[in-house]
Amino acid sequence: MNAFGAVIKRHWRLITFIVCLVIFTAIIWKLIGVVLPFIIGLIIAYLLLPLVRWLEKHLPGAKKHPGFKRISIIFSVYLIALIIIAAALFYAFTVVRSSTAALWETLPQSMTNIVDWVKNFLAEIRLQVPASMLAQYDQTITDAGVNVVNVLRNGLGQGFSMVSSSLV
Repeated sequence: MNAFGAVIKRHWRLITFIVCLVIFTAIIWKLIGVVLPFIIGLIIAYLLLPLVRWLEKHLPGAKKHPGFKRISIIFSVYLIALIIIAAALFYAFTVVRSSTAALWETLPQSMTNIVDWVKNFLAEIRLQVPASMLAQYDQTITDAGVNVVNVLRNGLGQGFSMVSSSLV
């Protein structure tokens, strides 16, 4: 028997486990869109379980209806967690909305300041360029400006199309 066959014979359980683990991971990876909510739910349940156990141990009324007590505690903990998450999302949304509104109000002045700064910067550089290269420098700056505008236009268009398609 060769060395490879001996390794397989000695470690067949480990090899079988690794092969099954790879197959299981590949299946989960293909079905991640379906399985992801369940995985998130398991993680949340695992994280909230100590709180549920602590409340179950310390709240009165376990003798009359022990099953109902646990169900009501689990429901209450999940409800409170959802309220906290909703409040955090609402707060984040309002902060983003107010920041976007402030940015939108100051955008014209900011754009003017940026354009003026770029013009001054390029004028200072133009003073340092030798006279024999001024035409090439001017053409390069013009081409760069056109390219920047095209990139911004295409990027914003694709960004808006991605957002609108993901919301539909």
